[in-house]
Amino acid sequence: AHAEYGKEFFKERKALQGLEKGRRKLHAAVDKVTSKRQRISCEDKNVSLNKKLQSVIPQFDVYEENNDH
Repeated sequence: AHAEYGKEFFKERKALQGLEKGRRKLHAAVDKVTSKRQRISCEDKNVSLNKKLQSVIPQFDVYEENNDH
């Protein structure tokens, strides 16, 4: 009976470890998406700022300069 209990225990522990691994992967993915989204919104702000600047100073081509990656 004791050996059976041990087997079950290990099975459960393995399952828990699998869940934990999955949870970490999920968190990493969420972090990646979040940081990407923040970067995108940052770029959007830059673009709108540059457009404002261009309307104020038409001869000054800010947007082209910044978009050169």
